[in-house]
Amino acid sequence: MFHKTLLALAGTAACGVLPAPAAAGALDVLRQDYGVLFEQGTVIESDTAFIAPSIKGNIAAPGFGDTGDVAPNFWIGGLGVKTDLTSDLSLAVIGDQPYYADLEFTDFPIGPVTTVYKTLEFTALLRYKFDDRWSVFGGPRLGTFEADVNTFGIKYNLDRSTAWGYTAGVAYEIADTGTLARLAYKSPLKFDSAGSGLAVTPGGGFYPVIGDIDVQLPQSVILDVRVPILPTTFFLGSITWNEWSAMKLRPAQNSGNSGFSATNYDNNWVFEAGLAQFLTEHWIVSGSVTYDTGSHEEPGLDTVFSHLTTYAAGLTYLDDKYQITGTVGYTAVGSTSGAAENLGFAQANYSGNNAWSSRLNVIVKF
Repeated sequence: MFHKTLLALAGTAACGVLPAPAAAGALDVLRQDYGVLFEQGTVIESDTAFIAPSIKGNIAAPGFGDTGDVAPNFWIGGLGVKTDLTSDLSLAVIGDQPYYADLEFTDFPIGPVTTVYKTLEFTALLRYKFDDRWSVFGGPRLGTFEADVNTFGIKYNLDRSTAWGYTAGVAYEIADTGTLARLAYKSPLKFDSAGSGLAVTPGGGFYPVIGDIDVQLPQSVILDVRVPILPTTFFLGSITWNEWSAMKLRPAQNSGNSGFSATNYDNNWVFEAGLAQFLTEHWIVSGSVTYDTGSHEEPGLDTVFSHLTTYAAGLTYLDDKYQITGTVGYTAVGSTSGAAENLGFAQANYSGNNAWSSRLNVIVKF
């Protein structure tokens, strides 16, 4: 009945019509997707998301107290282009903003605290098909990282720096049924960032931030699957592992204090499962549940939540030229409490928080 549309879906990424989470562990607010590489023919893909978090807590230390809402709303997105070089070889170029953080503590009596981390990545991927089922893909990634922190008048910033990495993976698909499984590895990105300003340590000492600071964004492993369970119904899922414990931002490292990190992250797992159901030849409705184990062992100024559970719903329109997917999502933000290392081991608590998100993905086929 929907044979033509099902074959078109077979050229889509494993989670191409699956609503994506609006927030994930550490700085990972929108998981990178290499689905454009698996589209048929020449395509352009744009991806835009709006995230509206509500994060409030309390810090039991003089001059702190209730934090107020510390997470402003923000936009994030990406753009990708894919084409076939030969019948067996494809090329995709992707630009996106995979990691982002903006926390603003404006209600403290002793002054505001802001923490902003920004990234931008460009990825070039080649995909080679051995036959009609097996393929390999991979290519270089160029990433940028910058940070601005203002802590009670003590400021430091990291100028935008660049680092090279790579992505490599293998895929298996059965085009006639729309089955697809894909395993990808992302290497870490290691930045050598120039810093300036002053930083404060938990003991109350002040250190000049002059010179270079090492920053590492995590390596990741991502498994995506799409399996038909009925003629017009697909199971879609993914499992992701991120090595966030390697993310250390040590503003005082050039003053001999390498033990204090402004970030405090743990490794995390992200599990995503959903269904996509064809309503007609051109319309698909989808829903998903995502669980993120979290990447924060202890609360702090930049670790304001633990695990995350996201419920999302999406609607896709698909024809020979366009694929347009809109999604909305609600994220229940897990509570976190305890002694915060980068707050002088003051007791901090964040609970009852959430985030709303909307996302628009548009693919134009040529």
